[in-house]
Amino acid sequence: MDGKWVPVADDRDWATKYRWARDGVAGSTATITWDIPPNTPIGRYRIVHHGDWKNGWNGSITAFTGATRAFLVS
Repeated sequence: MDGKWVPVADDRDWATKYRWARDGVAGSTATITWDIPPNTPIGRYRIVHHGDWKNGWNGSITAFTGATRAFLVS
């Protein structure tokens, strides 16, 4: 795979869960979990989230991406 990350699951996958909660007046927290299926190949994985945030002052929308550190499935 030449050192590139390859998607194996996304938000349509039953094993992937996304939880969102308000955090104070102007913040929120997203928690993403992946219930690793028993037939998942051994390897290094990570969870990546692409989202948008809204500026409370001017209403502009800005895209962002967050990713976990790599973790080993063995």
